Amino acid sequence: MLNQLSKSSLEQKARKRIDAAPGGASLCDIFFGCSDDLWLWVLTHGRRDIPRLQELLPTLPDDTLQMQYTGKHGDDGLKTALSVVNVFREGATKCGFDLNRPDLRILDFGCGWGRITQTLLRDTQPENLVGADVQQGVLDICEQSGLKCALSYVTPWPPSSLDDQSFDLIFSYSVLSHLSQKNHMAWVEELASKLKPGGVLAASTRPRSFITMVNELRKRKDVPAHANGAAAAFLDTSAWLGRYDAGEFCFDIEGGGGKDLTGGYYGEAIVPQQFVEREWSKYFDRIEFVHAHEHGKFDQSVIIAHRAL
Repeated sequence: MLNQLSKSSLEQKARKRIDAAPGGASLCDIFFGCSDDLWLWVLTHGRRDIPRLQELLPTLPDDTLQMQYTGKHGDDGLKTALSVVNVFREGATKCGFDLNRPDLRILDFGCGWGRITQTLLRDTQPENLVGADVQQGVLDICEQSGLKCALSYVTPWPPSSLDDQSFDLIFSYSVLSHLSQKNHMAWVEELASKLKPGGVLAASTRPRSFITMVNELRKRKDVPAHANGAAAAFLDTSAWLGRYDAGEFCFDIEGGGGKDLTGGYYGEAIVPQQFVEREWSKYFDRIEFVHAHEHGKFDQSVIIAHRAL
C-alpha cells in the first residue's frame, strides 16, 4: 500500500484537479490520462476522504458480496481491478488501438457489482460506458450504488439487445473463465458483432495452473466459502492437464452460481491458447494470448482480439 508521504502527494494532486474542474465535470473530465497511482488513490482513499469524489463514485457493496464475486474486497479488490484494466489496455495498444480518446465507447461484459466498470470511469465519459450482466440482481446493486453508466441485462445465451458495431472496446474479466464451450463460442461471435471495425475484445480465462491449484485447494481443511465451487472442479488432475496440453477446451460444472446461472453452461473453464487461435480467428483478424505468468498482475490469462477495419 502507499506510504503516508505518497498518500499526501496524491491527495494534493487529486484536490488540485478537482478544484480546477468546472461544476458538473465527470471523473473522466477530471482524471483522464492521470497516473495509475493517482487513479488508485481516487478509487480508494479519495473515495473515503473527499466529498466530491463520493458524489462521483459509486458506493461499494458489503465485503461479503465483494468476496463472493472476486475473492477480494475493499482496496485490494480495486487494486486488482485496475491491474486487470491496465493489462487489457496494454494488449489493445499492442494491437494498434488508440486509447487516448475520452470518447471511447466501452462495454464491461459481465460487470457483476461494477468493480471493473467504475475503474473505467477515468477512461471514458459515463454515457459511453455500459455494464452488462446476466444477473439482474447485480445490475440493481450497480444502480443503487450510484454507478454512473448505462446498465444492460443480457440473457444467458445470445443474441443480446446490444447494438451491432457500437463499441470500441469490450472488456470481459472472469466471464469466459466460467462458460461452457458452446456458450463461450456463442458469446465470442456475439461480442465480435458488437465491436466497431478496428475494435478490440479483451477477456480473461483460467490458466493451466488452475488445475493444480484446485487440487491443492481440496487438501485444505479451511477452503474459503467463495472457493467451494472451484474446489469441486477438475478432479482428475492428470487427465485435465493432458487435455489442456492437447489444446482442448477444458470445462467442468461446479456447484452454485445462483438461479440465473443454471442450465449446464456455467462452471469453471480453462481455455488454452491453441483453442483460442483456432476458433477465435473465425471472427478476429489478430489474436494475442498472454499467459497469467507472463503478465504477472493477477491469476488469469488474457486474450486480446482485434477486429479488422
